[in-house]
Amino acid sequence: MIARFVAVMGASSLSFPLATWTEQLGDWIAGNDAAYSFFGDATQLLVPTTPRSR
Repeated sequence: MIARFVAVMGASSLSFPLATWTEQLGDWIAGNDAAYSFFGDATQLLVPTTPRSR
């Protein structure tokens, strides 16, 4: 199964998708790290969302 990680920069049209093998904490941290590198900046606020139950 492939999990999806998507980060969106608020008040812009920028989004960053990433496919991962799991939804483990390490994948979430790596996804955030890659998203911040992609956006080239850090935000003042991080709002995590919970994936829907399957």
